[in-house]
Amino acid sequence: METQYQLPSWVTNAITDSSALDFLQTVFEASELWDDIIDKDNEITDANVSRVMQKLLLTFPRNEFYRTHYDALGGMLVTCICSWKTANELKDGVSELAQSYTLRKEFINLVVMCTAILYGVTAAEEISLVGWKLSALKDDYSAYIGEI
Repeated sequence: METQYQLPSWVTNAITDSSALDFLQTVFEASELWDDIIDKDNEITDANVSRVMQKLLLTFPRNEFYRTHYDALGGMLVTCICSWKTANELKDGVSELAQSYTLRKEFINLVVMCTAILYGVTAAEEISLVGWKLSALKDDYSAYIGEI
């Protein structure tokens, strides 16, 4: 059995709504798989592809949080996807590495949006700062440059 992607603790500490966490879990799992397919930097198993696709096609459309807040979340997903794709295009240009590094982390803002929906703007501002700081610690810029 494949191990599922685990949401970072800063996310699960900030968001307690189970439907919102399921939404984020699915988005992060799908984005990790998509990234692995494009970057070809991790092993991709048939079992993992099947698990994620079934989740996307069968479970995700019924997610209560996603359905209720689709107007905000759908637009945010478009932004996240466009930013990630732009980051992949920019990573080949030396002068554009800083933008690429930042853009690929746009999914942090999806967590910020979920926090704003559930708990308000002040909580969203707080989690934004936590998310961006911890992301920089876990995946710093010099390590990103070394991957390219």
